[in-house]
Amino acid sequence: MPAVVIHAGRPNSKAVGPNGQALGPVEVFSRQVVDSLNHLTHKLKHHPGQIEAAAIMEHVLHGSAYVKEAQKLHETDPLQKPKQDRYALRTSPQWLGPQIEVIRTATKTIEREINSVNDNPLIDVSRDLALHGGNFQGTPIGVSMDNTRLAIASIGKLLFAQFSELVNDFYNYGLPSNLSVKKTVSQVAKNVLTMWFNGELHPSRFCEKDLIKVVDREDVFAYIDDPCSATYQLMQKLRQVLVEHALVNAEAEKNSSTSIFQKNGNFEKELKTLLPKQVESTRTEFEDGNLAIPNMIKDCRSYPLYKFVREELGTEYLTGEKVRSPGEEFDKVFTAMCAGKLIDPMLESLKEWNGYHKIEALMVQELARNVEGIKKSGCRPDSKWLENSRKTQLVMDAVKQFVDHGCIPVYLTQH
Repeated sequence: MPAVVIHAGRPNSKAVGPNGQALGPVEVFSRQVVDSLNHLTHKLKHHPGQIEAAAIMEHVLHGSAYVKEAQKLHETDPLQKPKQDRYALRTSPQWLGPQIEVIRTATKTIEREINSVNDNPLIDVSRDLALHGGNFQGTPIGVSMDNTRLAIASIGKLLFAQFSELVNDFYNYGLPSNLSVKKTVSQVAKNVLTMWFNGELHPSRFCEKDLIKVVDREDVFAYIDDPCSATYQLMQKLRQVLVEHALVNAEAEKNSSTSIFQKNGNFEKELKTLLPKQVESTRTEFEDGNLAIPNMIKDCRSYPLYKFVREELGTEYLTGEKVRSPGEEFDKVFTAMCAGKLIDPMLESLKEWNGYHKIEALMVQELARNVEGIKKSGCRPDSKWLENSRKTQLVMDAVKQFVDHGCIPVYLTQH
């Protein structure tokens, strides 16, 4: 993509192309790229956590079936393509970067603390001294865990913002809406609103497009447990569409054969008959695994995590018919996280990524596996590490003795 330089900050601001040519506003905007994960954006910010977050996100999203579906939608309907992504998506690397750096720093601090000496007093045998100090002070652990807690809370806040937009058809740019509800509303509109009883076309036939927009723009979770409830927004907004068209219909409303308002009763009656049955049918198809629209997550790099949560942990969707609280499902994931079980599927999702800090993740994976083996299976640490550690300490002591005694040779014997 050719570079575009914009000289701003003064009244005669202008845009200049790669060859120095002046560009007009239309040409400038035609060259803009909506890519919040572009490596140059984060490289210029210099923060390593931000650069790493953007690189991982770009890797996971590359080739995603959902991304491809959104691209197709944007090609057919350019108005649905955002000029810029919303903050919860566009600034994810900038938000996550500092949290990554805080957690990594806290990890290093805790590692040092684990390997430190906290006794009081400390006994220096070589100098025959008892040193009274304050290494028992736990501030390094306290500060590190406080910072980690704040970082995790910030990550949770970002997830909440992203999920709020994920289920909102105004902002999710390509995720399918509730197709079963949309299909039923369209069917009822055609049956009831298209014609009058004498076969003539009725003015209310023009309502169908706006009725479909209501379904597209209404949050599915706001009505799906009882789609025809008079207290939910869906039915109220569908009725409002007919009322608005009736107001525009003006004088024609006085004639019963052309009145849109008088169609409302039949429309709602038919909808209340068909919609609950359609929703229940779709729910059954989902639970039986026979949905007409396949789950595209299988064509995404994050599928190993999804598979682990859905199949291995056995979490289920809350359909409103099962006596189960969300907390019970969340607890399955939380317990797995505490046991380190999410590490393997996470690394499986990143198996093709060659980022530097993947080595750290592999070390954590091995540590978690060893700890779980010791706790649950009675495994013992490999004796070779104890032997290697003892030999290393003997060598270090010999080097110190060699220096302290004027470079007199020191001989080690194998016991």
